[in-house]
Amino acid sequence: MHHTITSFLTEDHSRCDDLWTRTEDAVQAQRGARDAWNAFRTAIDRHFRMEEEALFPALERAVGGRFPPVGVMLMEHRQMRELFTQLDAAIAAGDVDEFSGLSQTLLIVMEQHNLKEQNILYPTADRALGATTATILEQMTALGS
Repeated sequence: MHHTITSFLTEDHSRCDDLWTRTEDAVQAQRGARDAWNAFRTAIDRHFRMEEEALFPALERAVGGRFPPVGVMLMEHRQMRELFTQLDAAIAAGDVDEFSGLSQTLLIVMEQHNLKEQNILYPTADRALGATTATILEQMTALGS
């Protein structure tokens, strides 16, 4: 059982990263790409939902209004979703070269995004949410079910 936002969501980042690596491998091998992609998308969509529907609103309530780092994370989620649409099309077309180019861009965006969350946003949330952390963790877990 996780007791901090940081540990819970950092572990989920690792899970999503592993599924992303499997997707890249499957596309390169031209075997099982659609299944690997679908597993990654399910995991990353769940991760975004946990943040957008539970963590971010709770964090903004805790700090008393708009919290600029949340806006940055939401903008980056939108950027990644745009890349997901393009990656989905590349997989559907069986275009390994197009997928490879887009995947390099996504990897850079995801790595930078995850570092900001893990080093700044999540620890800030742990401090700001205090006693409500357990409730937020429960909400995020329920969203992931």
